[in-house]
Amino acid sequence: MCAVLLKNVSIIYDSYSRRLLRGRDIFVGDNGIESILEGESPSGSKRDFVVDCSGKAVTQGLGNSHTHLGMTLLRGHADGLSLRQWLNDRVWPIERRLKPEHIRTGVELGLTESIRAGVTGLTDMYFSSQEVARAAASSGLRVLVAPAIFDTGVPDSSLNNCLSVINSQPVGGLVSFALGPHSIYACSEETLMKVGEFSRAKSLRVHIHLAETRLEQVECERSKGMREVEYLRKMDLLSKRLTAAHAVWITKQEANLLGKAGASSVFCPVSNSKLAEGGISPVPELLAAGTNVSFGTDGPASNNSLSLIETMKFGSLLLSHSRWDPQSVTPSVCLEMATKNAYAAMDFPENHLAPGGPADLIAFDLRQPGMLGALSADFPNLLVYSGPSVDHVIVNGQPVMLDRRILTMDEEEIKNRFESTVSNIYQT
Repeated sequence: MCAVLLKNVSIIYDSYSRRLLRGRDIFVGDNGIESILEGESPSGSKRDFVVDCSGKAVTQGLGNSHTHLGMTLLRGHADGLSLRQWLNDRVWPIERRLKPEHIRTGVELGLTESIRAGVTGLTDMYFSSQEVARAAASSGLRVLVAPAIFDTGVPDSSLNNCLSVINSQPVGGLVSFALGPHSIYACSEETLMKVGEFSRAKSLRVHIHLAETRLEQVECERSKGMREVEYLRKMDLLSKRLTAAHAVWITKQEANLLGKAGASSVFCPVSNSKLAEGGISPVPELLAAGTNVSFGTDGPASNNSLSLIETMKFGSLLLSHSRWDPQSVTPSVCLEMATKNAYAAMDFPENHLAPGGPADLIAFDLRQPGMLGALSADFPNLLVYSGPSVDHVIVNGQPVMLDRRILTMDEEEIKNRFESTVSNIYQT
């Protein structure tokens, strides 16, 4: 870790603060955020980077709790379809052509997009997990890699392969691993029970798609005689280690079961709406039940953006509109879901902007035209509704992007390689 001084910043200490505190200096050292002082920094301190943040607001970094970065390779390829058509007719046929080096390139492009979006930590569920992990390690971001597990003959996706990948990786650093059973309909009862056993034995998180469509629930009730959350409970997967992506078609009783177990769920409103899934995750009920709810963009083939700020705005407005309640899930709640809750869902260090915090920080330009408004405006509302661009990104005390220039990855080389890769995939 290096020493970084962020000078003359404006900050909010937590997502429920309405006003910015201006003229602070943030000193980052070996122990994360070491001090936040008004108008001064520790004298005689070593500083590898001094970043002038005049006119900028600094917040905790954002966490994208559910995505498939390799699907940048399919962005725009399957628009205008329902989920089953999208998967069966357009996505899976292309994915069968993908080689590990293709996926590495797609992941690297997704990582650069994530950095520019102010994401400092994310979960990725996809194939060729060793390549995903290598790309993640080079990015400087915190990444939870969840190798996708299928029982349907998808190459490189068996439970044994997943465990082999996890067991072969070094422990430590910013890249960690979870178990990624794709869904109830793609994994057998035997596989899910083994996932639970390994999760308990190795203290590994389990990341799964849950109740994304009404059809899934209908099929689960027909084949299992119970709803999906109840089935996960039967498989002994319902615990604080579980992260359930989507959780759209669930009842209040199922929300209570998730909350009682201390599980996490991921709200993916843009992807769910684009795939016309006909429902909205009951986020207020999940939060009230004690579920740890965060945001996810889902993959670039079903969103098609990796912007978590866009996802926060869309999710907040969608819930307000559908419930006739402008306070249904406010921007302040959204910001907490995208920072504190997201990091908790990935077992990353507690994400708070205070001395002792992990020094995962992002900075926005307050003088962007879209950020200028009434003196009475609440900062969380401006951030979520106005969607400012991100200027600086620091992860674990290390600058990843300064003045909108990515320091950890060669963005131009990645874009050139990506275009060549896509041309090769779709012409073969």
